[in-house]
Amino acid sequence: MFQSWIPGESVVLQRNNRYWQGAPLMERMIFRIVPSAEERLNLLLAGDLDESPVTPDQLSSLFDAPTIKVASASTDAYDFIAINLANPEAPQRGLTDDGAFRFQDPHPILGDPIVREAMSHAIDYRGIVSAIYLGQAYPLAANVLPIVPWAFDASLEPKTYNPDLSRSLLEDNGWIDTNRNGIREKDVRALRLTLNIPDNNPYYKRIAETLEDQLNAIGFDITVQSLDVTTFTRQLLGQRFDLALSGWAGLGIDPDDSELWEAATDRPGSGFNFTSYQNARIETLLAQGITTPGCQPQDRAPFYREIQQILHDDLPYIFLAGIVHNIGYTTRWGGLEPEPWDFYHNVHTWYRFP
Repeated sequence: MFQSWIPGESVVLQRNNRYWQGAPLMERMIFRIVPSAEERLNLLLAGDLDESPVTPDQLSSLFDAPTIKVASASTDAYDFIAINLANPEAPQRGLTDDGAFRFQDPHPILGDPIVREAMSHAIDYRGIVSAIYLGQAYPLAANVLPIVPWAFDASLEPKTYNPDLSRSLLEDNGWIDTNRNGIREKDVRALRLTLNIPDNNPYYKRIAETLEDQLNAIGFDITVQSLDVTTFTRQLLGQRFDLALSGWAGLGIDPDDSELWEAATDRPGSGFNFTSYQNARIETLLAQGITTPGCQPQDRAPFYREIQQILHDDLPYIFLAGIVHNIGYTTRWGGLEPEPWDFYHNVHTWYRFP
């Protein structure tokens, strides 16, 4: 039960003696607000915190800590590159007033599906997982995560790293480096794009630098633009971008993510379909997924598996990685049984050793 809150400092919960599974063994639980990952780690090691999220680069600090355990699990989160399919100079709603798809002036470069496919094969996903996520992630083929096994399509392979294929795709589609400056052109267009990243995520900075190098190696001219979170979000939702490195977390146990792909949520300034993606088949499948009589997983699964295949092929996002979450916790407490979906699922049974 809620007891108190000090803004910017802590939230205190007290024991609910009428809890339906029995009164918790602990009297109260204090959640301290510590924005700095480094400070959280130091407090955990010093015994001033009993549990805390741990970043991938901090895991090695806990290997020799006898009083700390680590719970690791794939979580309901993934990182991606959002690809603006429409002209960022003239964002429009996805639907007309009568509910029909609105014609979108395509992005002069990213509106070309061959360009998107070439980009997807220029990225070393496994290298990024190993070198930047430090193994605390995994390559991802599409939008549904393996922690939703009944809907996840395990047969769908993530995009392969094959820069030679990327170069061939671009060459065959008329993107040629005619003046030998390292940047491909077609007609009057050059493969020049800006990749936006929020400035509060050091992992995104390193990923963006890698993406810049790998895409430039096949003939792009990528400029990374680090923005404060407010500006980044404004440009993303406002659809005033070429490429944006971002992520979704807290997706939950149901695969329905209609708000990301339906034309109705293509609303510059507020909607989450900020790539201006339009696909009539996706719209039908999303509707079927939530209206199937009985809503049994085995009946819904085929709709979500087809959605994954379409998104894998259409590439409104380049799916970079599913995320592994780590929580360090002290051995001073008993009864903890971390599970993938919920570290706190049995918090009422936790107790502190004498």
